[in-house]
This record gives sequence, structure tokens and C-alpha cells, in this order.
Amino acid sequence: MKTSLFLFIQLSYHMSRQKVLEIFGNKIRIRACGILIKGHEILLIKHKNLGEDYLWSPPGGEVEFGEEASIALQREFMEEANLKIKVKNFLFVHEFIKPPLHAIELFFNVELVGGDIKKGQDPELKKQAQIISEVAFINFDLIKKEKSANLHGILNKFKDPERILSLQGYYKF
Repeated sequence: MKTSLFLFIQLSYHMSRQKVLEIFGNKIRIRACGILIKGHEILLIKHKNLGEDYLWSPPGGEVEFGEEASIALQREFMEEANLKIKVKNFLFVHEFIKPPLHAIELFFNVELVGGDIKKGQDPELKKQAQIISEVAFINFDLIKKEKSANLHGILNKFKDPERILSLQGYYKF
């Protein structure tokens, strides 16, 4: 019984990961991402089937054709975290390349203006294939203890709020 349950979980994980790669892989994606810091905490989305076990990353998502990056970012915060934000200043660009995934991420500093935080969903994925497992403000002390394979590259390199908010330029981790 335990063995078949374990195999079922492994198969489900593999199938979900394959679905993610089918939808988001083999193309260059332009993403708008937001840095929302409150005190010594940053808002992060925990994605299952990404990273080693999961992946903590700032909220954000694909900019649709004809959509301004700031509008895309406001939409993504509402979809993923049920939060209304004001997009402030542009911070930096991060390029992620790990075939079949390739993303150019535009990071903005954002300010919370409304909403109650709750786990949202990815409209690109069916209900049974959702990858968002948690939405939370995470203390930077906890981020420092997390395995690097489970953190967005920017969080691996820069683990304090002041440094992240002062970033400018192009990064590739």
C-alpha cells in the first residue's frame, strides 16, 4: 500500500511538472515581477513542481501581448495573492535560462494598497494542475536558512531588503 501511494505521488509530481514545462517551456517569456517588502519580510509565492522541492519567488507573471508591464503586474498580484498594489519604480532585469525554460523578468518595487492575502491561482493551469501552494510574507532570516535550490536566484544572491530594493541593471543567476 505504501509503495503504490508513493508511486502515485511520484507519478502525479512528474505529470504536473511535465504540464508546467509544456505550458511555459520552449519559448522566451517576458515576466513582470514585484518586490513587496514589509519591515524585514518579503511577499513570496511558493510554487510546487519547480525548484528542487518547490520554489519561493516574488509574485509575477507573463506580460500579455499589448499589455503594459505595470498592468500585468497588478493583474498577477491579484491572481496570485488577492492583493491590490501600486507599481512604483523599476528596479532591475533578471534573465533565467534553464532549458526548456527561458524568462526575462522585469522587477518593480511595489506598494500594497488593498486586499486580504490569500493563495490564488495560475489561470494558465487547470484547477487540478495548480502550482501555487502558499503565499506569505517571509522573514529574511528564514530565507537565509532555505536551500538555495528552493529560492528564486535573486533571493539566493541578495538576502536583505535594502540590498534588493537598491538593485539596478541586469542579472543572470
